[in-house]
Amino acid sequence: PLVDALQLAGAMPGTDLASGAKVDVLNQVLMLRTEVALPPGPLLLIGTSYRSGWSMTVAGALLREAGTAAVLPLVLHRLP
Repeated sequence: PLVDALQLAGAMPGTDLASGAKVDVLNQVLMLRTEVALPPGPLLLIGTSYRSGWSMTVAGALLREAGTAAVLPLVLHRLP
């Protein structure tokens, strides 16, 4: 089943930020939806584009911390 488990509560970090600052912003704005029950896994985490990988990394960590057994990332387009 399709599970819309993540929500963004602010603006995504800019591409000009250093990795540490980018992760700090993502930890503040990316969160799990409280009304969604996650299946035990594995989950396929789909991203439309990928540049640094931090958004996918933080999202995967959130899902794992919520109890999902495994998170399998899939990116549709790798940006330079």
